[in-house]
Amino acid sequence: MDQDRLFGQCAKKGIEVYLRTVERKEAENDDQIVRRLIAGKEIKEGFPAVSAHHTAHLWDILDATLSDMFALLFASVPETLKIPVLKKVRFSVADFEGLPQPYRMRLVVKELKWELARKGPTARKYGVEIYEQILREFAVKDAAPKSVTKSLTELRAVRNIIVHNMSIADDHFMEQCPWLSMSPGADVKVTDSQYTSYVSAAGI
Repeated sequence: MDQDRLFGQCAKKGIEVYLRTVERKEAENDDQIVRRLIAGKEIKEGFPAVSAHHTAHLWDILDATLSDMFALLFASVPETLKIPVLKKVRFSVADFEGLPQPYRMRLVVKELKWELARKGPTARKYGVEIYEQILREFAVKDAAPKSVTKSLTELRAVRNIIVHNMSIADDHFMEQCPWLSMSPGADVKVTDSQYTSYVSAAGI
């Protein structure tokens, strides 16, 4: 996450340097004009495109890290595979047997998440609550503060709307994040302060 945040800061500085450099020169073609317009708009609006890109990547980092953490736990401590909820998990034996050990455990985690989300409350499908539920299956009752859970729920929802709906809010997005007070069809722009809050929540 530190590396990704650094790259985001470098991208912003790079755009500023680029625009200062090209403003001293006369545009020679339409491509250069378009690049100037894009860079100028991005700076003027507070770098929403850069923040959006790194917000999407941040959720992917967090999701992969948590999934791999449980896969490694199952692989290195076989006793953990005895938790009752795993008896309800189903998948193809052929697929399972054909995978190397690390990938087998990733499949177990994937299907475990699906099973817990399928039978749980709607909120469990969003954010990190599915991972908190897995911890509860191990009798770990400590949970992240509600403010952190809220930020990470928002992070996942924002990531999905960026990746799957061209950053345009829809009813499903508003259902997940009613506190944003946006209307369907509105542009979802990520501010620098939002991205910073997501990084802070993901690091807890």
